Amino acid sequence: VETGKIAAEVDPSIYGKSGDLTKHMEGVKAQYDTKEKLEFYAQVMGDGTANIHFGKWDGVDLDEEGAYGKASEQMTDYMFDLATKLWGGEGKISYVDLGSGTGAAALRLCEKHDAIEKATCLNLCEEQNSLATQRAADAGLGERVSVVTGTYEECPFEADSFDVSFSQDAFVHAFSKSKTFGEALRVTRPGGVFVFCDLMCGSGEGVSEEELATFAATNMVNDWLSPEQNIKACQEAGWEDVAFVDLTSDIRISFQLMLKKVEKIIAAGNPDNIDDQLLDSYRKNLANRIVQVDRGVFKWGVVHAKKPDHSFMRPGSFIASSLAFTNTESTTNSLTTAKMAPNVETGKIAAEVDPSIYGKSGDLTKHMEGVKAQYDTKEKLEFYAQVMGDGTANIHFGKWDGVDLDEEGAYGKASEQMTDYMFDLATKLWGGEGKISYVDLGSGTGAAALRLCEKHDAIEKATCLNLCEEQNSLATQRAADAGLGERVSVVTGTYEECPFEADSFDVSFSQDAFVHAFSKSKTFGEALRVTRPGGVFVFCDLMCGSGEGVSEEELATFAATNMVNDWLSPEQNIKACQEAGWEDVAFVDLTSDIRISFQLMLKKVEKIIAAGNPDNIDDQLLDSYRKNLANRIVQVDRGVFKWGVVHAKKPAN
Repeated sequence: VETGKIAAEVDPSIYGKSGDLTKHMEGVKAQYDTKEKLEFYAQVMGDGTANIHFGKWDGVDLDEEGAYGKASEQMTDYMFDLATKLWGGEGKISYVDLGSGTGAAALRLCEKHDAIEKATCLNLCEEQNSLATQRAADAGLGERVSVVTGTYEECPFEADSFDVSFSQDAFVHAFSKSKTFGEALRVTRPGGVFVFCDLMCGSGEGVSEEELATFAATNMVNDWLSPEQNIKACQEAGWEDVAFVDLTSDIRISFQLMLKKVEKIIAAGNPDNIDDQLLDSYRKNLANRIVQVDRGVFKWGVVHAKKPDHSFMRPGSFIASSLAFTNTESTTNSLTTAKMAPNVETGKIAAEVDPSIYGKSGDLTKHMEGVKAQYDTKEKLEFYAQVMGDGTANIHFGKWDGVDLDEEGAYGKASEQMTDYMFDLATKLWGGEGKISYVDLGSGTGAAALRLCEKHDAIEKATCLNLCEEQNSLATQRAADAGLGERVSVVTGTYEECPFEADSFDVSFSQDAFVHAFSKSKTFGEALRVTRPGGVFVFCDLMCGSGEGVSEEELATFAATNMVNDWLSPEQNIKACQEAGWEDVAFVDLTSDIRISFQLMLKKVEKIIAAGNPDNIDDQLLDSYRKNLANRIVQVDRGVFKWGVVHAKKPAN
């Protein structure tokens, strides 16, 4: 095995990256739509079935007969279940499979789900489509499964036609991902869901651009993107709540089982007379693929997203005008922000703090004292309530869909909407019935727990774990005042050493708190320990960005002055969750929302100052935050920060 490059024995005149759409599509057909290739994939990936997709291997005995086919079907089920949970609608559902191959996914799903009114298969390859049409008729599904010949980059459908757009291992061959994702958005109904799995470009250490280009140039890959680039392309197309679930460990098993199957066919003397050269080429390539998964050449997993069903931007509103410079040159951003807050140093993260209190110390006790100093004083409680909670106790960053940014109490409404969004996501992923028990890790003043218990009778018990005693006293009193003292309990402690028995909660939840974790690994491990098997972990947090031109020094400055001991990027948070034992880990990028939060906070601070500071908040604190918030907005645009939701499940076995 040549481990230094991606082996590929192909005819570059057929499969080579050409930059020509017509030639590209002909190459895709040559790769899949011949009798020899159909037979090969059916034997090696489908175990003689039509489902020739990579598999999800949870609970599959790798030595059993038909293991690969079972895992392939399990992946189809996993993706569709995820899509319907995120869709959240009732009644009949219509979905399109973009790049449907032999139609195996649509046939399986229609057989399993009576709620599917119509499954439409869109596919380029005519031989595959003929096979799919015949199989649908044979299964008695001809009325519910339709097969259309065409490309997902120019979908032959009306706008807003489907509740779900679905694709399984097909977009790797997209000539243009941006055009593909835009077409998927166009044909999906407002509020609908987009879910696809795909082989993506990795970023392992020591992997060269040449190595990545070699794979792309010999596998009909014209536009090969990393998970992060796929997320960005989806967002730019107009999708929202975009997330990636990393299942790369599963594709490693898929490659191993494919190699095992090829070697078995060769050892048996190739009884089905598959082309010998094809078998030998795949044997070499698959052995190499396994090595390269370990080296980080590939990523594989699921991207899911939702189509917006409303617009929260009104012409002439505060945010419509202030967002106008989001995508302009950085010099314009700096100038615009400078008008909002003079003398802002846009080249670094401003922070007027006492490093003896807030500085990164590496000492756990000192770190926790600094966190208390940042939140658990009368002055800070009053400041956050006025600037973030609109006088309420909910001092979290907001989710701004549908919120009129000029209305009174807009920030508090968006904060509560974020709480609702996260809990709704958690319960959908949990999928259980009956009463639910959840823990809020780093619960602050308990606002999330109080709101959720008031909204959801299904919450049997909400447990708030929080470090700050003043906040906890306030939370306890508010629970009693709301008549929720029996359902909401408040415990003083740290989420890095949770004072609870193992397997205590259905959901572990945290809103804007883990940024202060002394150790993310320990925190995620503790969350896993106290969550029941099959339970859900969902948290939102301010995370480390990776924008072009952002220096390590700039990132370190923020961490060193904001009680941040272990600041991770979204990708690093995902990896830390996986290493702790969580599965199906995904990040939903909501960074555009935190930009609005920073803008609204700045507006509120300036309003308080202009009114003469009627509540007597510390003047130095107000001025410091005015400068810092103006700078934060610029730095969101530069990629210093990411903000969003990580969600995961605890293995059920």
